[in-house]
Order: sequence, then structure tokens, then C-alpha cells
Amino acid sequence: MNSIYLNREELEKNIDSFKILIDGKKCKNINHYFKEVLSKFKLKYSKKFSLCDYLDLMCEASTFNSDNISFVIYNYHEFLKTDLKIKEFIISTFKYEILPFWDNLENLNMQKKNFNLYLIEESGL
Repeated sequence: MNSIYLNREELEKNIDSFKILIDGKKCKNINHYFKEVLSKFKLKYSKKFSLCDYLDLMCEASTFNSDNISFVIYNYHEFLKTDLKIKEFIISTFKYEILPFWDNLENLNMQKKNFNLYLIEESGL
């Protein structure tokens, strides 16, 4: 089962995963977060990029070449600090949409992939 982890130790146990590292300090608002995510996928940001586009990207199995994905937000205390409702909403999209999608890939006749979210307070990753 794919999960949300709140400590670095769990991430360190998962050394073979493909890691997507998001610096919470660079994500002051939702547009900054979207820009960070898109840059990790080497995609250009557009103001037309929406939450629906984001969810499509995060739930597109072909986006990830690995069977073991770690999505890491470090400096989590700084992540969307100026908009706590959006922060809560983004985390809830992981909990209720993104992670369940990855849990159910086999039901869609697709190869199972592990996708975990790590919310790490400190930097230095």
C-alpha cells in the first residue's frame, strides 16, 4: 500500500526508488508548487496549468520509468506556508486521489508501481 511518511528514516530505507525532490521553500503558493513539479518532469509551466492537469500528471503511470517512486517535499514547514488551505488540499489530493490511483494500477491491468509521499521537515537531501 502506498503511504505518506513524515520522517527521513523511511525515505532512507527506500534507497532504490526514483526520487522527485520538491523544496518547500520554493513553493510559497500553488503556482510556485506547480512550477517546481513541472520542472522535475522537464515540462514548461503555463498559467493555464490547472489542478486537473496536475492530477493527470501525477496519475499518469507512463510518466514514471521506475516501479518505485518517492515524491519528497523537504522543508515541509515552508511548503505553501502562506496558504495553509491549499497546503491541506494538496496533501488531501495525495491521500484521496493520487495514492489510491497507484494502489489500484493492477485493477486497471497495469503493472503495479509503488508511489510514496514523504513530508520531511529538514533540508539537506
